[in-house]
Amino acid sequence: MSIDPNTLPDGTVVETNNGALFFKDGDGRQFSRLELGDGCPFEWDDRTIVRTYTPDPTPDQEVPRDEWANIKPGSRVRIVEVDGDEHTVTVDYVSPAADVVWLYDEDHDYDGAKIARVYLLDAPTPPDPDAEAVEVMARAAYDTLPHALPWDDRGDMIRDPYRREARAVLVALREHTAALKVMLADACWRCSDGDGATCDPCLSELVAAAERDAEARTVMTHLRGMFDPMTGRPAGGGW
Repeated sequence: MSIDPNTLPDGTVVETNNGALFFKDGDGRQFSRLELGDGCPFEWDDRTIVRTYTPDPTPDQEVPRDEWANIKPGSRVRIVEVDGDEHTVTVDYVSPAADVVWLYDEDHDYDGAKIARVYLLDAPTPPDPDAEAVEVMARAAYDTLPHALPWDDRGDMIRDPYRREARAVLVALREHTAALKVMLADACWRCSDGDGATCDPCLSELVAAAERDAEARTVMTHLRGMFDPMTGRPAGGGW
């Protein structure tokens, strides 16, 4: 009986039908843990998986019974039955009933009433909300420079540095935007005894006052040239 590699999380140590040990990685296998995620796994060819090796779960990985219904589909769990049998499975479905049932493939399910303990070995990774934006930014940065091959023909080894830079830019942009929002949200220093930016009504009033002051200064300068400041009579002569 062979094991479908698609049901195993990346990094699982597996034994193939010829007795060799590998690390499961994406759609293929790796010889070393250091090669996991490099985007270039070896194909399985005619090899089949006959055994997997998973570390024993730790006490902090045990899921309380009243939280079993919250386990997400796609999670890798170790089920310990009341009779002592253990099964490491990938959760496909969790029923909301009191006797929780895990259905991990078409032929097997486990009744919660017959389960003693459940350990969460590997939870599914939530989707990255920034993945699309990062990819667009990374591609745009790549396209600004002359390259021998287009972005679509490059592997992750070339793309990843651009993605890391794009993600760093995105973080910096969000920090700047957040700081700007905080500044604009602060109370106006003039009308609300706050310390934030001047609100639009106060800003309009200050501008109008400055214009009036400028106009008044112009008039006074003009008047000073026409009248004697000591007598108030027209400058340059008397009546």
